[in-house]
Amino acid sequence: GNGSAATSQLVSFATSLIGKATKNAVSAKAVPSATSNAVVVGADVVPAGVVTSVTKVKGTGIYSGVSSIFVRSILPREQGEAIPLRDALDVLRGADLAKETAAAEAAIKKSAAVVVAAAKAAGTKKVTIMLKQQSAFEGINELFTEVAKDVIEGAGLTVEVLPTAAVTNTLIMFPEELPIVFTNDVPQAELVEKVFSGVIGNGAATEFISADGAKVYGGHSSSSVAAAIASALSEIGYSAEANAVTKAAAGGKSESEILAAL
Repeated sequence: GNGSAATSQLVSFATSLIGKATKNAVSAKAVPSATSNAVVVGADVVPAGVVTSVTKVKGTGIYSGVSSIFVRSILPREQGEAIPLRDALDVLRGADLAKETAAAEAAIKKSAAVVVAAAKAAGTKKVTIMLKQQSAFEGINELFTEVAKDVIEGAGLTVEVLPTAAVTNTLIMFPEELPIVFTNDVPQAELVEKVFSGVIGNGAATEFISADGAKVYGGHSSSSVAAAIASALSEIGYSAEANAVTKAAAGGKSESEILAAL
């Protein structure tokens, strides 16, 4: 799928890469949304129904040996909504927000469960909650922290809450100190997610998880789109082709270099 901010060049690259990697056994077309067998292309594209995004990195170069996970809770988007849920929790403060709060809580709980599973799989006991601490996000921050702590601490893990700037600096300088970062649905968190993917992960893909557990992969650069395509191909049984894409994309190449290396 692709969205308004996804360049036609990046969509074209994704289509060409899938065709070349599979010798046209798998074809691709651009659609506005999909819940399976899809690659999300674009920097600000969130598929409908998604409640969690997960970016896992295995560092290379100066970040060799670093393995970190960045999880973002995403509040449900509705087509044509006047005020998105993530904004309503603050913009409409003081109004009756029982329905909005319940929807947000349900989404955050699902994301927190993903964090707990990831922490246990990674063998870490600590989860870092990242918050953009400003009055404009007071409502969403408060609800997110309360629900996240309840689920994570209830699973026997410890939680530390840090501001966005501190987390970003640590992720870049000492990412090994933050094995799992969990954040909420604010624009600044999306930016940190992209920085984390590109700087530490050398263009890692982002996994989008729907409320029902369905997953699609996404990217916003040549490297991360290639990584997303490799993950998607692997899931539908094209493991050799997925490995070839990963190998071709290694080293932060341009779109034309990745296609030429296949």
